[in-house]
Amino acid sequence: MSRRAKVIAASAVAVLSMTAIAAYLARSDRAPTPSPAPVASSSSPELVSPSATDEIRGDPVGALRTTTSTPVRSSPDRSAPLVSRLRAGIMLPVVETRRDFFGVLTPCEVRGWVRADEVEALSRANTADNLDNATVVIDAGHGGSLPGSVGPTGLREAEPNLAIARALAGHLGRARVFLTRDGDYTAGLAYRNAIANSLGAHALVSLHNNADPDGPFEKPGSETYYQYRSTASKRLSGLVYEELVRALARFPVAWVADRDAGAKYRLNSGGADYYALLRGSRVPAVIVESLFVSNRPEEELLRRPDVLDAIAGAVAAALKRFFETEDPGSGFVVPYPREPGPSGRLPATCNDPGP
Repeated sequence: MSRRAKVIAASAVAVLSMTAIAAYLARSDRAPTPSPAPVASSSSPELVSPSATDEIRGDPVGALRTTTSTPVRSSPDRSAPLVSRLRAGIMLPVVETRRDFFGVLTPCEVRGWVRADEVEALSRANTADNLDNATVVIDAGHGGSLPGSVGPTGLREAEPNLAIARALAGHLGRARVFLTRDGDYTAGLAYRNAIANSLGAHALVSLHNNADPDGPFEKPGSETYYQYRSTASKRLSGLVYEELVRALARFPVAWVADRDAGAKYRLNSGGADYYALLRGSRVPAVIVESLFVSNRPEEELLRRPDVLDAIAGAVAAALKRFFETEDPGSGFVVPYPREPGPSGRLPATCNDPGP
């Protein structure tokens, strides 16, 4: 993901205005992270599964997964007009319930209703004391009409992002794992956030690859971004950074990096997290930039299954340490100022992944 394309606009999260959405919640469980300068407090919407779901499934339902071609209707009525139709395997955050319908948000952030008997209901997370009973949401960055950065020989960043996400899911053993997208389709940032929030996940990991480095570097120029006010997010980012650099150093190439490579934060002009995925997440979240797809030697690495699996294994090792140790992580740096870039919101035309 290039520096120009790294920006995720604040409006990406603000698109959610359903009555069942709890508009603003305080970060009461997060201690402030030390910083070079004070910043203003921030808040953002969170999707919360209403308790009415207990009446439908017996347990609080956080999200759904389509199991067949699924109609999404404009209201909780079997005869209501369709607003979308989704193929099997699509995750849907629950934002409201009414009778035998769930109110949901589609990947293109269309608000609608699906019948409870036409989808698989996924309960909200319980307490986790190790990786095996944790709920982890993996976000494969970009996809569909948002390909991300493109390498010198044409590799679209979205492709290795998804391959790494699938491999990471396979490395997480008995953990409950959900992918925000498991195909090459467009998915909004608010939708991605909503999946982790509505499930009450224990961690959200967004997988990307970088572009436009500052110059050559003596080791892998991996970067991780964390939520500025979350000590848990900061710790996870430091653990992922450690494991990534260790794993990728086994593949010696002509590395490149930004001058501030490491585990870091980024703030907007209001003092909130710059990236909407971090700003909108109510669970510990990190953005991972593993390699520079714009650097030809690293683009070649991203075409290799063994390298993609090594990246996935490194992130899995970091998650295990996150849940099962007190390791603090390392590689923390103070980022240099960056100019705002283009919006990360959905394109004017967005097609949900249909049958």
